[in-house]
Amino acid sequence: MSLEGELASIAEARRALPPGARLRATRRAGERLGDRLREGAVARRVEVLAVDRVPCRVVDALDGGARTPRTWAWLERRALYLELTIDGTLQRVVVDPVARGSWRRTPWGAWFCEAHPRRAAALGEGRSLGDALASIGVDAATIDLAILTQLRGVDVAALVGTARGDGVAPAGAGALPRARWIVPAGAWSAALDLDEVETPTFVRDAMERVDDARVEQVGDRAIGTGAALIETPGWSAGSASLFVRSERGVIGWSSLGVALVAWSPYHARLPGLRERVRELDVESVPRGDAISRLDARLSMSLERAVVDRLADRPALHAMLPREQLVPHPLLRGHPE
Repeated sequence: MSLEGELASIAEARRALPPGARLRATRRAGERLGDRLREGAVARRVEVLAVDRVPCRVVDALDGGARTPRTWAWLERRALYLELTIDGTLQRVVVDPVARGSWRRTPWGAWFCEAHPRRAAALGEGRSLGDALASIGVDAATIDLAILTQLRGVDVAALVGTARGDGVAPAGAGALPRARWIVPAGAWSAALDLDEVETPTFVRDAMERVDDARVEQVGDRAIGTGAALIETPGWSAGSASLFVRSERGVIGWSSLGVALVAWSPYHARLPGLRERVRELDVESVPRGDAISRLDARLSMSLERAVVDRLADRPALHAMLPREQLVPHPLLRGHPE
């Protein structure tokens, strides 16, 4: 079966009933998708770029599974840089580019900065997307394709650019002036008319005057022969994950967990985490601030089925969290 055919199988698996049948069908479809990706073109380059840091309650980071006196943890917001062969040409791709400090422009972020000014100051400003790309020798103006897997905490107008001015400032070209954009259709439509549950974590006016002519809204999508964007609901409305064939095997890029062990929690060294998953009898640990933990766990089962294991640590799945838990002395046995 072709890569596109496997995408259709995943869509069919999502509709299976009852829930146990859906889980089994999702795993089988994920395994077949992984097999197809292993037959595709290998990404020429894979780089993870740290941009800035955001706060997160410890209880949310690992869904209550971490034993620590800390109330707050820091998450490192990251972007993924790829060089992929698409339609016969090598293209430069950025996944989940970040507008530095955009989390502070969400209602929740504004509250945090007001309620915890010292903690907010300790997070620093981070670096711009242009500086992050420059650190690996890439000019932001040369990016061909940008992919947003979700829109929570994303300043869409700043990244994509605006179609018109606001009476004070003219229309803007965005952070990646040459790139075309791919966004999950479900995430885009949800961001235009937010549920009140998600409003606190979305950047205010992020969709105002966005140049949507540059944006293609998609469902499950093959990107060349060695990468695929797949809907993985649970973290946020319409969120997706990206799977890529790299030189080290098939890897995944996801918002659902904050550490490698979120997908392999029985091998965690963090006190309390293994006990927590044994108590719940689950195979993965989604973020506690996911809008649906049930959907998130199903999506993480799909991710586990698609990706390879790490060659040097075969107990761990080859997942790259979009937001990575930052080590701290009071997070003894920090999850990688």
